[in-house]
Amino acid sequence: MFINLKDNTKIYLEISGEGFPLILLHGNAQSNTYFKKQIEAFQESYQVIRIDFRGHGKSTNRGNQFSLKKFSEDLKEIVDTLKIKRFDLLGFSDGANVAMYFAVNHPQMVNSLVLNSGNISINGLFWVSKAATEISILLAYLCFWQPELPKIRKLMRESLTISFADLERITAKTLVLIGQFDIIKRQHSQKIANSIPNAILKVVPWALHDIAYLQPQKFNRIVLKFLKASV
Repeated sequence: MFINLKDNTKIYLEISGEGFPLILLHGNAQSNTYFKKQIEAFQESYQVIRIDFRGHGKSTNRGNQFSLKKFSEDLKEIVDTLKIKRFDLLGFSDGANVAMYFAVNHPQMVNSLVLNSGNISINGLFWVSKAATEISILLAYLCFWQPELPKIRKLMRESLTISFADLERITAKTLVLIGQFDIIKRQHSQKIANSIPNAILKVVPWALHDIAYLQPQKFNRIVLKFLKASV
């Protein structure tokens, strides 16, 4: 289904299952299909809502603003349209950064929060990952059939306008989740977890950045155990 935002952007989302709402936010240059290996497991207990960010997947982009902060504002407009007052929120990579923005600005709406491989600033990435980011931005200019890809890729170098101190405003019980061989530095993830009251850090052994896609059964088990313990 599509939701029309105030700036005439159309946001595509898919809803499956019944129960307490669980919203999933994908990463850079992805779409809601990134979580296709989570649907079956999650929809047994939750109403799963998967969103395509503006300019991603099937969503359009009619506004002048294009940033992770703007995506969080879109999320507020989406849940208001759906008349959802409180929900669990899971974000991956850029999606985790959007989730941090949202949870800081609307703490009363987030029941439980899963931050999978998010980062406050680009300095939270290993230098190899930062170099790969710059290469991916350059290569994006060659994809003439995807004119918005360079703008999307540049989001990966975007540091958030919220600080570690701002994370103290998050009231949701929070799981900060990274892989042992993630592109995010462990000490950066630990600082995020330390800054959020009632947050824990989980480092998944032998896992990479895309654990939800590469090791879905392990990812699903960890997330569901956390969410159900947070009820």
